[in-house]
Amino acid sequence: MSKWENVRIGDFLYHREGTYKPDNPKVRDLTRLEKIDFGGNIHLAKKKSKTNMIIIKPGDLVISGINVSKGAVAIYQGSEDISATIHFSSYKFDKEKIDIDFFKLFLKSSSFIELLKEQLKAGIKTEIKPKHILPLIIQLPDKKEQTIIVNWFNKKLKKIYKLQDEINYQELLLKHFRQSILQEAIEGKLTAGWRKKHSELVVGEHSAENLLKKIKEEKEHLIKENKIKKQKQLPPIAEKEKPFELPEGWAWCRMGEFVILSENLNIHSKFTQDTLINYVDLDCVDNKRYFLKEIKNKKVSDLSTRARRVLQKGYISYSLVRPYLNNICIIDKDKENFIGSTGFCVFKPTWSQAFNATTLVNAS
Repeated sequence: MSKWENVRIGDFLYHREGTYKPDNPKVRDLTRLEKIDFGGNIHLAKKKSKTNMIIIKPGDLVISGINVSKGAVAIYQGSEDISATIHFSSYKFDKEKIDIDFFKLFLKSSSFIELLKEQLKAGIKTEIKPKHILPLIIQLPDKKEQTIIVNWFNKKLKKIYKLQDEINYQELLLKHFRQSILQEAIEGKLTAGWRKKHSELVVGEHSAENLLKKIKEEKEHLIKENKIKKQKQLPPIAEKEKPFELPEGWAWCRMGEFVILSENLNIHSKFTQDTLINYVDLDCVDNKRYFLKEIKNKKVSDLSTRARRVLQKGYISYSLVRPYLNNICIIDKDKENFIGSTGFCVFKPTWSQAFNATTLVNAS
């Protein structure tokens, strides 16, 4: 192991100075660097920019002032000069003093950010510039040991990538397995054996058609009592909408036939501004295990008009915002002044047991 010495970055890294107006002949016809991704890859673009530009030459180290600590650092490997906006900076470097891959690792480390905070008393407002980087003093081994460290790191990184690929593959298998189980469930295949043993429990009075009939009667009763609003007539289900054949005793139906939307409550007119609300926002849902991981206790004055969905135990909330994230949960708690965001679509069942308790709307 060599002795690590304190070295100023500006002793081996040299900023390529010069900025140019976009219409300057020196940069006007050059291909433009569009971005450096977090993997350190350079992306070029022909689209012109209205921002002042710099010139990048082959072999330069290029740093994104905004995303350097996330890995937006690269060596430009092209054969011709390119341009970039002043949000980037370009550098020559002394190959005798620095293994540039070692320095790139340093720029992506937490040590770099901590060093910036420690040595720059004024701090960094928006982006990292050459004046922030070049004065920094870092500990540096000799060139040979730098290369050894880079090689060791790259070997470990390959193993990490290999493990991550295997994890991703296993997660994909689990996802497909779960989807196949769910598909068999909704097609009735998982309960085929039970239905065979208890055939009398899936036909006649116990059939899905009879259950839907009772639910319809229940909804009509609730409408007469002004507990729910009359909904629009749902269209019949066409044959082309049915993706598979149903088991005996099952029936196709639209979701609106057996659930209704939760009430909306204007908390700003119903309660005082100091009233405490048990509030559920989009980030309160655990979308892996489908339950409420958090209920926020907030005053009415701290909530926007988006806080309107009435919640009760047994309700189902489904996020309308980025639904692919599967922010779905069954409300498993009873709370006073229980309200959710309008970012959710909230359903409740239309069966009698769902209406044993007085709703928050009626209570208020």
